[in-house]
Amino acid sequence: MTEPSPEHTTLQQSPPINAKAVTRQPADALAFTVQSACALTGLGRTTLFQLMRAGTLRRIRIGGRTLIAGDTLRAMLAAEDA
Repeated sequence: MTEPSPEHTTLQQSPPINAKAVTRQPADALAFTVQSACALTGLGRTTLFQLMRAGTLRRIRIGGRTLIAGDTLRAMLAAEDA
């Protein structure tokens, strides 16, 4: 019997079962999902929701989905950078 070739014996690591895939959105998008905004800014969900409640970020609700207006997210980051 012949040995299997190395390309058939390599194992591919799969993501954890509960991991949510983050869809990459362009930085000039009209709106961001909370998950995408977390990935782009490095801020946590709790912080983003606090900023939405405070009025710093504009929340857009469509059905059960929460989006963050891109202009307010960019404005907040620009103000923090200055």
